[in-house]
Amino acid sequence: GGAGAGGGPEAQMAMASKPCARLCVIRAEGDGVDPVLVVQVEKGSWCKLNHGTAVGPPQYLFGAPEGLSRLMLTHRRILGEGGPPLPSPSLKAVFVSGLEPEHAGGLVGLFLRLKADGHEKVHLFGPRGITDPMVFSCENIARWGHPHVLVTEHNLGDSCRGTLAYSDDLLSVLVSTADPSERWDGLDDPESGPPRPDLSNFARVGDTPVCSSRGRQDPGPSGPILAHCLRLKRTGMVAVVVDCGTEAEAIRLRGGGLWAALAAMGEGKVRLVLHRARWEVVETAGYRELVRALPGARHVSMRSRGGAEFGFTGSLGTLLRLGEVDGTAFGPPAASAVKEGSAPEGAVEALGGRFSAFALHDDGTCELEPGGEGCTKAEEVPGPSTAGGRDGRAERAERAERPTVAEVGGNRGAAAMLRDSILGRGPAPKRPRVAGPIEGLPSVTFLGTGCAEPSKYRGSTGILVEWAHGSVLLDCGEGAWGQMVRLFGEEGARKRASRLACVWVSHKHADHLLGLASLLRNRPVEAPRVLLVGPHVAKRYLRSLGAALGTRGGGYLFKHHTHLARDARTFSHFFRGTGLESLTSVPVVHCKDAWACVLRHRDGWKVSFSGDTRPCDEFVVASRGSDLLIHEATFESKYSAHAHKKRHCTISEALRVSDEVGAGLTVLTHFSQRYPRVPDELHEAVTGSPGGLEARRVCVAFDGMKVEGNRLGEYTEMARRVSEALREAEAEGNKE
Repeated sequence: GGAGAGGGPEAQMAMASKPCARLCVIRAEGDGVDPVLVVQVEKGSWCKLNHGTAVGPPQYLFGAPEGLSRLMLTHRRILGEGGPPLPSPSLKAVFVSGLEPEHAGGLVGLFLRLKADGHEKVHLFGPRGITDPMVFSCENIARWGHPHVLVTEHNLGDSCRGTLAYSDDLLSVLVSTADPSERWDGLDDPESGPPRPDLSNFARVGDTPVCSSRGRQDPGPSGPILAHCLRLKRTGMVAVVVDCGTEAEAIRLRGGGLWAALAAMGEGKVRLVLHRARWEVVETAGYRELVRALPGARHVSMRSRGGAEFGFTGSLGTLLRLGEVDGTAFGPPAASAVKEGSAPEGAVEALGGRFSAFALHDDGTCELEPGGEGCTKAEEVPGPSTAGGRDGRAERAERAERPTVAEVGGNRGAAAMLRDSILGRGPAPKRPRVAGPIEGLPSVTFLGTGCAEPSKYRGSTGILVEWAHGSVLLDCGEGAWGQMVRLFGEEGARKRASRLACVWVSHKHADHLLGLASLLRNRPVEAPRVLLVGPHVAKRYLRSLGAALGTRGGGYLFKHHTHLARDARTFSHFFRGTGLESLTSVPVVHCKDAWACVLRHRDGWKVSFSGDTRPCDEFVVASRGSDLLIHEATFESKYSAHAHKKRHCTISEALRVSDEVGAGLTVLTHFSQRYPRVPDELHEAVTGSPGGLEARRVCVAFDGMKVEGNRLGEYTEMARRVSEALREAEAEGNKE
């Protein structure tokens, strides 16, 4: 049914005060996720499923960066408790400006999330070249159960008048690449002239099982889309999303026909201009000229001024709470520098907080909705801790004596954010100063500890193994780079990425390799070439991205698991000076071309990682005597049939492997989304009688957890305190 039909005087008054559209900006730059825009049209026809059920007001998404699916899962009710979730079944279209991970790296995860939520159909619009990598990913990497996806690629044909990309009964979306052939006459009525195909029609086109596509005329990628122009048909109001990555692109957009056409539309038509560019680009002279050339609109940055907004509040809250158990194993995230001072003339507005919502009204007004800027919902953050029944005043006094993040190497703005937005109480726990890996012993940082689709509490798999003279990344699921940014800061993440000797990928599934593009793209220019060891699909996936990968530094050399085993020269070249004697890939029982690995160092330590697998005798033999065994434990034992079907291990099976291997420490990871913290079976083993995990030298991994080689004997006792602390939090009702 249509929104706002019928009703008495009170209902009509409520409808009159209701905005015609809401534009919501969501930020999580502290997690390495670029900002996105959700447009929700409040007045007009509601979306319906195929069987006719109305599902809510239409939504439109601008930007699909890596990590988007998890961000939306964390903030599903960001548009209000009475409003639709994000993403809702009424999401009609997704618009991306480029093929790079910061623009389109989250598409596969988004489509998987849409299917899980019962979505039926969606229209994807992007630059030329977007179809091939998406189709490859869906067919070869994701376990694809998809909504129907109609893909339209932007092409410059013989006539580019209006550059209309999308149109339905509520709004039109036009795009600009600032190409000289674009014509912007008639911007007030972009659909005038010859009839165009209805791009909001979701009827199947062609027979391809993954998606349908339109508009493909020429091979190869086109230039980036520099601006999306949204026109609300109800009022004629216009909002613009600018996505210029460099000053040169801003100058080009300023000199193109779109900006002149917008300026000529008249007072009050262009209400809001949202800028996605980084602050170092926005503050250049060329970009300021772009802003000054459209003085009648409100210019707002989609980015926070300091770049330290953390969106994954579920896992961050867990990390900070566990930091009170052990501040070294669970240290707080790195703090980005906050820029202070007022914005110079000609710059755009800076808004803080994880999200900001703008309301566009029928009378042409545009206002920032109260509660959007910097708002934190109660269900997103843990509340005060009363662990052990301690007196609250004594605990507050103790916290008052703790140093803030600023005092241990962060800054005042980040400390306030962690204190007020995440825990809502005293200063962040102190992270003891640690000199780093001790000579000869590795430290292991868990970037992600979940499986399949990420959850609010656990991201996709990534394990960073570092020692005095080298480092290896084991698996690189979606969001691995963002987790490095969160834990080490952007500069620290780039340094670690540049020091990597090897990225090792266990198998072809999305939660183990979709993060490769972001990692490779964000390596510093001066970084040497990195060795990439993985299944054949990993090489084909990176090739499908083509120029969009934009690999920096020395790039990468790909070797299949079996090829590296026969290529001592390549191994010697990439691991020269690291002390690593061998990196052995072991075939395991999961999907085709799935592997585990064993690292051996000349100083005598040995680290083994199972990847995804059923219990595997060959891996048990290869990993015997490991100082550290990292093993998947996807399901509790009561779900053994499911584990057999999915070819994963239950907790009891992983514990039996641990017993057979006899490792100095076994860390269990890769937990199903049904276990946000510690599965009941593990909690009972951790806190139970002799013969539990402490006797077995086993602990549970969490996102952001650091295991240091010189402390292996401490983690099993720590596991008991961790599990008890999380159960106490749950008992207090502090659930995310």
